[in-house]
Amino acid sequence: MSITEALQTTPKGRLKYSREINSEKLKNDLDQVSPTPLARFHEEKESSRLNRSFGLGVDDFTISRDDDSNMKDDSTNNVNHHGSDESLSSSKGCLDCDNFDSIKVMSNGFVTSPRKHQANQLQSPEMEENLWPVMSPTFLSTIQANDIVHMEEIFKSRLKTSLIERRKKFEEHNSYLTNIMNNKRQDAQRKIAHLQERRQSSIERKQKVEKAEGDKNLQSLKENHERHKEKMDSKQKEIEQKRLDLEREQKKKQEEFERRHQVLNSLVAQVQENQAKFTHKYETFEHKKYFTELVGKFKVAIDAAYTQLTKKLQHAVQSGNITDELVADFKNNVDKSKITVMLIEKQIEDINHKIKEAVEKKKQEEVKQAEDLKKAENVKKQEAAAAQECGVQALSYALKTRKAKYDLLAQVEASIKGFVTNSNPQMKQYRFDLQRAVNTPINAISGLDSHHLRDKLHRLLALLRGQEVKVSGRSVRADRTPEALLFCQNLVAKMLVRKGEEQVSSLHESAFPIAAVLLGLWCEFPIVGDLFMAHLQALCPYVLPYYHTRQEGESSADYHRSLGYKVDEDGTVEEQDKFLRRMSGLMRLYCACLVTTPPPPTPGGVVRPPQGHTHFPHPHGLEHGWMWIARTMDQDPHPDATASLIYDLLTSCGMQLLRQYSMQFVKLLYLLYKQYLPKLKDVAVTNATLGRLEIFLEAALKSGRIPQPEGILPATFWSH
Repeated sequence: MSITEALQTTPKGRLKYSREINSEKLKNDLDQVSPTPLARFHEEKESSRLNRSFGLGVDDFTISRDDDSNMKDDSTNNVNHHGSDESLSSSKGCLDCDNFDSIKVMSNGFVTSPRKHQANQLQSPEMEENLWPVMSPTFLSTIQANDIVHMEEIFKSRLKTSLIERRKKFEEHNSYLTNIMNNKRQDAQRKIAHLQERRQSSIERKQKVEKAEGDKNLQSLKENHERHKEKMDSKQKEIEQKRLDLEREQKKKQEEFERRHQVLNSLVAQVQENQAKFTHKYETFEHKKYFTELVGKFKVAIDAAYTQLTKKLQHAVQSGNITDELVADFKNNVDKSKITVMLIEKQIEDINHKIKEAVEKKKQEEVKQAEDLKKAENVKKQEAAAAQECGVQALSYALKTRKAKYDLLAQVEASIKGFVTNSNPQMKQYRFDLQRAVNTPINAISGLDSHHLRDKLHRLLALLRGQEVKVSGRSVRADRTPEALLFCQNLVAKMLVRKGEEQVSSLHESAFPIAAVLLGLWCEFPIVGDLFMAHLQALCPYVLPYYHTRQEGESSADYHRSLGYKVDEDGTVEEQDKFLRRMSGLMRLYCACLVTTPPPPTPGGVVRPPQGHTHFPHPHGLEHGWMWIARTMDQDPHPDATASLIYDLLTSCGMQLLRQYSMQFVKLLYLLYKQYLPKLKDVAVTNATLGRLEIFLEAALKSGRIPQPEGILPATFWSH
């Protein structure tokens, strides 16, 4: 029989289901299919899991034979009453929950016992099932009512016993756990106490160590503090001592400064007094016409000396620095002013004496005086004629050359004026590029080697030839306009002269590489050489040589500008030392041009050497050095400047002049030493330059040799 068929034979399986529910019919059907005892035992069976949690097992719900004899008798009687002794005796006198669960309801309405069914099957597999008649719920309830009550009492008793045992076990277990927990707590407390003791002892040890270290460090700090305090006290004393020394030194310096200031004031006052004496004697002397030219020069010198001393004194007072050299310089000027006064007094005395003698002898020697006067006039005329012939020729040449160069420079500047003043942005940029193309190679000129110098010369030649040159990544040509080419030629000459004024004045040997580049340009472009000489003579008229004489009504500023001095807008004249240094640089550059060999011609030149020659002839040779010395000696010297420039020429060109003119140059040096050097001494303001020149002449005349100048380019320079 399948499960589905078996379920259909049960009371519930016989229920008919419908969509509509009738409550009364449903209640009746449920009462018929709800066996109460079975449900009771089923609930007890299902609650066995709960009972186990309280210590009750399945055996606790089984009725034993010894405890349930009365129940067995009652059950037997009840079964016999119904005629079913055999069925009830098969249960062996007990009601087992498992047997209850194993009861099966058959399709015919009888209940069968599984155990009996199994036994019958073992005895006779073909025997029919032992069928019980179907018992109603009321019948089962009557049979088991007393048993249930009794079982409840037994279960309650056992439950109490089990609960007591469980409580006892729980209490024992709880006591055991409490003891364990107490023991563990005590162990933990002992461990904690032990750890605390160890930690406390460790902390105490650390504290002791730290305290010892702290005491040690404190002691060390105290010692360091004491030492530092001693050092600071020592330094404080030293600083205080230094301060006192410094105050004493400053006080001493201040006293020395005030003393020197008083000395300088006294010296300036003496110079002023001597100047006043000189001026008074000069202005009040009635026979001024008998004064020599030297007296006028001394008047200019003493006026300039007083002005310079006043400015130097003001500068020294403002700067707070009065050196021994400055005091010595002031004393030197005082001595010179005294000499100047003595000179004019002697001149006046000599003139008065001569006039007095002339008056006394006039009557006695009228005839003889007339004859002597006539002879003297003849002699003077002859001497004046001879002197005039040389001096006038030199002055005439100087004036003619100066005017020619001045006119050339004025003409060139007038030609390029429109180009220079053009404010067009493109033209300004073009002019700026040309200036860089000129200034860059000129500023890089040096005598490092021939390749370097040749490169700078080629760049300038390319620019003046109208070729394209590159400067700072830009290309530029000088032939875009005629004025641009002339502008470059004039700028090259002007920049080379400025190199002499700024660079050669402090570095004398740099004159020769600059002269080599100048000669390379001069040979191919003669106008560059002419413009160079024009700019050079404008800054240094002594290269002609030309000595300007002060004209009537000419201001001091204009007069000094004519002599080559720089004069500020406020009328301040350049200091003598700076002036001499600048003139020396220009003169040495000019002398370097006289002795430097022109570089060989370069390819692409517009001018070639003469036929049969591989080099250009020198455009301004060594003979100009001889002429300069001769023309200088034909004129009266200028204070300090003439001596300085003669020394520069002899040190730069002396060896070549001696090699070229031999004994003639030695004679010229002898004449210079014997006749012209005394004139230089008469007008000298400082002795340094004149002393160098005198020593140089004495050494040259004594040894017959002149050393080679430093920095001169050797003859094989361009062949490397």
